Amino acid sequence: MKKGLCVLLSALMILSVAGCTDSGSGTASQAASSGSNASSKEEGYTATALIAQTASLTADGSATFDLTDQADTQTALRNPDKGWYLHYYDDGTWNYGAQKSADTILGYMSYLDHIYMRLPWCTLEPEEGEYRWTILDNVIEDFAEHGVAVSFRITCKEGGSYCPNATPKWVQEAGAKGNVLSDGAWEPDYGDEIFLQKLENFHKAFAARYANNATIRYIDVGSYGDYGEGHTANSSNKSWPWEAIKKHFDIYAKYYPNTKIAVSDDFIGSGKVSGLGAKGAAMREYVLEHGWTWRDDSICVNWFMKNYSDTDSVRSPFLFEEIWERQPVIMELEHYKETITTGYHDDNWQNGTIFKAACRRTHATYAGFHGFV
Repeated sequence: MKKGLCVLLSALMILSVAGCTDSGSGTASQAASSGSNASSKEEGYTATALIAQTASLTADGSATFDLTDQADTQTALRNPDKGWYLHYYDDGTWNYGAQKSADTILGYMSYLDHIYMRLPWCTLEPEEGEYRWTILDNVIEDFAEHGVAVSFRITCKEGGSYCPNATPKWVQEAGAKGNVLSDGAWEPDYGDEIFLQKLENFHKAFAARYANNATIRYIDVGSYGDYGEGHTANSSNKSWPWEAIKKHFDIYAKYYPNTKIAVSDDFIGSGKVSGLGAKGAAMREYVLEHGWTWRDDSICVNWFMKNYSDTDSVRSPFLFEEIWERQPVIMELEHYKETITTGYHDDNWQNGTIFKAACRRTHATYAGFHGFV
């Protein structure tokens, strides 16, 4: 039995070392989560030694292990390339994580995998060809030092009360077509050639700077719809044809061939959707062919809880079912402040049971939320 125990401990030591070794992909979070090979080996030996120290052989030759004093129910585990993300910038540079350093945020979210920066186009290119990359660079560098990655969505339409010209005004002045809505926001004609050319120029510059950055988890197709979510339910309610939307997809495919691209399931239609339809089917095929992935921006959101309660607020589980084994799945939760209010907590959050069910249903890789208390 002693010989068998030695073999077991040797195997555990090998597995510990192998499991912690960097895969070689070179991402920042893997480096932080896995550490160097040397530190991984040290952790492997420590784990093996711990088991050996707590093992005791009984008279009949069986072994027992007591790790009770090592139990830790407080520390959240941080897994490589999966886990929680946080909206750092949202709608602009003033919301949520903005103005907070990586040290501050990681002080209470040490398990964070990446931050999510959703910004309107006008913030990064206020004048044609003049880019404000430092808004992103300083934050990326701050978090990268802690092994935290980043993801992006650059939008062309936000709310009129806080960002009426998410598409820069100079694009409109260049002749791009669009309409001013009742809230004062300018909604572009998403199929207009001038708009699309200026948008392509921006993404060419953005990709040149960030597409091959090892800390980038993914980039959303964010150039179509309200807040870049792929719908116009909060603005004109107009649905552009696939021919126009495909031109947006093509821009991302052209400039981010080696970057993971995510598409919101809201692209297939807003409101109650029971299937894909011809436009949705074309999008689905495009996503599959290009190795992109899907995200659901509405987990535990009140409207989706009421209309998709049978699927745990997940509107399109079939989209995730066919990709989860090959691509990361992204979930965005209801705003945190809303979630913890009494009504939402009791009806929608249900102590996290709906969220956990949605994770199982979509096989989620990343989950994140808006806001702080």
